[in-house]
Amino acid sequence: MPLINVMCEKLTKETKDIIAEKLYACARQAMKAPSIKIFFNEYDTIYDNGIAVDTQDFEMIIEGPDLSKDQLSAMARQMQIEVQQAMDDPDLNVISVYHVNDHDHISNNGILLSERKSKD
Repeated sequence: MPLINVMCEKLTKETKDIIAEKLYACARQAMKAPSIKIFFNEYDTIYDNGIAVDTQDFEMIIEGPDLSKDQLSAMARQMQIEVQQAMDDPDLNVISVYHVNDHDHISNNGILLSERKSKD
């Protein structure tokens, strides 16, 4: 169950729509997953070490299948380009963290996917 969790300052719906479409395309190419959920967590104020900051960071936590270093690097670089273009800010700091999700770490209705009986 791949997902992208975006953390940023408030964006217009139009900007979110463009970014979501671009992030999906990048992730789909790398992950080969049929469905990728994208969440936007937008904030009025961002704090760094307990102090409000005026940041231009665009941060993402991405969860998906195990990918090679080359695949992750290419995906991160393409996502950076797409976000910077959508935000019309070539200097925007785009940060991404990738977590591997495998069937031992995902459950559906309390049952790990690795423990589900296959439908042969």
